[in-house]
Amino acid sequence: MHKNLKSRWLWTSAILASLAIVSIACGSSKTVEVEVTREVPGAERTVLVPGAERTVIVPGAERTVIVDRTVVAVVTATAVPKPPGASTDTVVVADSSVFPVIFVHALSGLGQEWKLIGWDIGENLLRVDENGEYDAANSIAKSFSVASDQKSITFDLRDDVEFHDGWGTVTAEDVAWSFNNAMREGSVFYRVGSLQPFFEPWVAIDEDTVQLNWKEGQFFPWWATSFSQISSADPWITSKKIVDELGEAKASQVPVATGPYSVDTWRVGERMDLKAVPNHWRNTPLVENFTVLELREPSTMVAAFKVGEIDFAPIPNSLLQGALDDTPGATKQTVGLSQMGCINFTGNYWQQKDNNPTSPTFGDTIFPRDGFDPSNEWVGDPGDPASMEAARKVRHALAIAIDHDAINDELFGGFGGTQGTAVTGWGPGMSVWEEKWERHFDPDEAERLLTEAGYPNGFTIPLFVPADHPRVNPEAGEAIAQMWSDIGVDVDLDISAYAAARPRRFGGVDDIPWYHCGVINPAAVDRPFDGGMGATTTFRGFEVEDDIVPLYFANFTEPSREQRIENNRQAVDYVLGWDLQTAFVADQPHYAIGPNIASWTPHAIDAPVFTNAATVAVK
Repeated sequence: MHKNLKSRWLWTSAILASLAIVSIACGSSKTVEVEVTREVPGAERTVLVPGAERTVIVPGAERTVIVDRTVVAVVTATAVPKPPGASTDTVVVADSSVFPVIFVHALSGLGQEWKLIGWDIGENLLRVDENGEYDAANSIAKSFSVASDQKSITFDLRDDVEFHDGWGTVTAEDVAWSFNNAMREGSVFYRVGSLQPFFEPWVAIDEDTVQLNWKEGQFFPWWATSFSQISSADPWITSKKIVDELGEAKASQVPVATGPYSVDTWRVGERMDLKAVPNHWRNTPLVENFTVLELREPSTMVAAFKVGEIDFAPIPNSLLQGALDDTPGATKQTVGLSQMGCINFTGNYWQQKDNNPTSPTFGDTIFPRDGFDPSNEWVGDPGDPASMEAARKVRHALAIAIDHDAINDELFGGFGGTQGTAVTGWGPGMSVWEEKWERHFDPDEAERLLTEAGYPNGFTIPLFVPADHPRVNPEAGEAIAQMWSDIGVDVDLDISAYAAARPRRFGGVDDIPWYHCGVINPAAVDRPFDGGMGATTTFRGFEVEDDIVPLYFANFTEPSREQRIENNRQAVDYVLGWDLQTAFVADQPHYAIGPNIASWTPHAIDAPVFTNAATVAVK
């Protein structure tokens, strides 16, 4: 009975999505009214859209209130398609979010900043080639040397890398400042947890030489990829001069970096227009104008793609084949690694002491966290075995109430798998995978477990689903909410902007379960497991107990690959044994490519985002 109810809900959703597409395709236009209130610092540089309804920045103002109300007309599918070759000087890519302009790393905690690299606005210190090897000819660091004691790395920089808009040439001070600012005290940089535990402040030796200094014992052998374009962990290189002249607040609103494209206009929540940098040191783009257009609704994106209004679109797999079939000459391209959708049962902060050996508060008592509330049905109290077992049954019930197959087939086009663990990026087909970690749909057992846990009549649980994150399908969040409702659990569903909720991921203050993700990554099978589980931050929303955390740090130095894998296996056993996190899909994302595009060479990255914009060529 439960399966039929769920299939009927998903089938109805698919019909509604199809009707939306048909409605647009038959010629009806759709209007979206967006109400925005935003206050940002002013800056010396103006980013304006001529004749537009909003002003992004007012020069020299101390602060600027931007928009009260904007009406955006969405495409009508009866528009005449572009003839072949019509976009020889312009390419348009759809994206789920044109996020706020924040170009000072320490102030930039939106969680989508890696797109600046993908759009070729910013550049990393290093680049690697298609084999993952250091590419000296295309790196800002033209060479490097690792100290024999592995305590430092010295980088020699190119002397011809220019910042946009005449802000000068990149120097060692710019590189050192970019990294130091990203990991400074109080930084909200989206990857600060991948920097602070491992590095001492970077030092400019001279104008063209900069030195990375490792914290004691924290050297790891895959560091080069972590500083390259295939990682989403490190900062792009930006100008210290801008901050010196304007201060951090104003400088953050100046979108200047070093990439092949510079920012011409930037309308938050709408669009961004980029211009090719002439004679760029690394790669002068083949297309003069590159536009990023925010389109969050999949049916709208499909309609715009069909009529040639956009050239690249991250169309959900459930709609992808139909869009390609209806667009002669269109193709598809896989991007990123297989993305795991998972639910984190936030609030289970179980560490008693700070077990991070690089932390200034190492050894200090941290329990209880502000977000620890065992009165929440899904949160266990580590000091009360009965509470821990009851909460485990609740979490397990919620995990097996999710129909993985229905979600994969109806919402992800059947392109993905249905099992995996975001703890380590392991999944079925890997030699390390064990069937005991799999969770399969069993609503009757879920109801039985809830009764055993003391909730025969259910309860209410909040669930946050990011509306604009490239790794999240909001419809899947809605489906899970309905599936939980079917076993008697009411869901307070919040589908809203990722950036608004992200700050509460840190410091153990959050107690709202949320839909996020990981990746299936065979190359990282023996690397340290997910540090967001409390080893370095509380990003995932829970903490493992004290005796599990050291396994994370051990994998940075453990010489035996077999032991590193065993450490990870223990972590997976713990997290999935307690059902602190449950994966429900492993989806391989794609971009639909329009018929006017001759070629595109995206580089590998774990995130399913557009990359290597400067390699796009049109017919």
